[in-house]
Amino acid sequence: MPRETPWRTEKGRRELTKEEAKSMLPDGDGEVHTFRDASLMGAVIMLGADMDRERLLRYIDQFPCYASGPMATGMGHGLCINDKSDPLFVQTRPEKPIRMKKETDEPTEP
Repeated sequence: MPRETPWRTEKGRRELTKEEAKSMLPDGDGEVHTFRDASLMGAVIMLGADMDRERLLRYIDQFPCYASGPMATGMGHGLCINDKSDPLFVQTRPEKPIRMKKETDEPTEP
C-alpha cells in the first residue's frame, strides 16, 4: 500500500479544496509566478511567467487543484492547477522548515 505524503494519498494525488489552494498563494495583490512543463521540438522545457492574482483566483475556482510533487514544491511552487493545457505550477508562500533530530527522526523547531 502506498505511503501517504504531503502530495499523495493512498488514492493518488492529493486534491485540494478551493480554500486550501487559495490559502497557499503568497501574500500581496500583484502577480504570482507560475510555470509549465512544455515540449518543444522533442525537448521538455519549463516556461515561467507571472500571472495576475485575480486571474489566478479565477483559475483556482474553475479547475481542479492539487498539491505539487516534491520537485515543484522544492522550487517554491507547491500548488498545481490542472487546466485544459499542461499542469500549471503556482508559486506558494514559503513554509517554516521542519528539521529532523538525527537520533530519533522526530520533527523539531528550527
